[in-house]
Parts: sequence; C-alpha cells; structure tokens
Amino acid sequence: MVLFLTFIPIIVLTVLDIISIIKRKKKNIIIYSIIIGIWLILLSIILIDSYYHKNIYNDHREIKKESGIDVKSCTLVDKYLDYGGFPMDGQSLITLDCSNVKKDIKNQMKKYTKLPFDNEVYGLVNGNEVTRKLLNIKEGYYYFIDRGSEEFEDYKVHYKYTIILFDSEKNIFYYYTMDL
Repeated sequence: MVLFLTFIPIIVLTVLDIISIIKRKKKNIIIYSIIIGIWLILLSIILIDSYYHKNIYNDHREIKKESGIDVKSCTLVDKYLDYGGFPMDGQSLITLDCSNVKKDIKNQMKKYTKLPFDNEVYGLVNGNEVTRKLLNIKEGYYYFIDRGSEEFEDYKVHYKYTIILFDSEKNIFYYYTMDL
C-alpha cells in the first residue's frame, strides 16, 4: 500500500512533465525528469533491498547452509532486523521455537560449543543491546562464525559475524548476524 501511494506524486510529476513538453518549457522538463529519475533509482534500491532481506532472513535454508542445522520445522517467534546505511549492512536476530523438534536440534547442536560463551563471543554478545538477552541462557550450545575481522597487536575487531545459539531449556534457536 505504501509503495502504491508513492506512485501518486510520480504520476503528478509525469503529467506536469508532459504538460511542460507540450508547452515547450525546457527548464521544467529537465527538473521534472531529474526528479522522476531519482525516484526510479530510489524505488529500485528499495525493491532490491527488500527482496534481498525477504529471501535471506526468512529462508530456513540459509540458516541450514551457514550452520548445518535444519530448522525448517521450527516456527518463527521473533525477527529483529536493523538495516545499516547500505543494503546487506546491519544486524538481524531471528528467534525460532523448536519445541516440536527439540531432540533433533539438540543433537545437531551438540557438535558445537556448550555454554557459557568464551571470552571473545561473550564480549560481542555483551556489547550489543540486541543480543544481551542471550547472556541469560544457561543451558545450551552455540556456534560462532567469524566472516570478517581485523587483528591488531592486542585486540581483534569483528565486523562481520554470525552467532547461532540453542537454548536447550526453552528449546529456542537464535540466529544472529552482524554486518558492518
């Protein structure tokens, strides 16, 4: 609906552009054409970005591809998406209820690290308001994937990573990604 409403001003501008062409007002033609061009570029960016996020963040296959955990039988509880300034930037936290397949998920997660978090992952989770609630989980397993970091003499900066966590008490699966 919102996307449809954005067409109304563009239709008005197109009509004004056509009137300017008929009346041969070159200054108005250039201004209206530039505005329409900018609108088309912004609309394309929005559509590409929404397509990307719909197919990546809603796709259980992507979680399986990255983690090896089959969560297709789990149900979506919550989804937090915070886009950064550009497409594919930002963070997301997907929360899935895996109560109906808890044994399967737990068996798949046993190959990963048992909680509590190690110091490196603890610092990343504790330093983020979105993920701080994960610190309250006492029983479960997690998997940390470093997709981009930079090492300095005495510390490491992570700017692209994934944290996968299974709360074995509540049977909740968390899939968190950070892309800066």
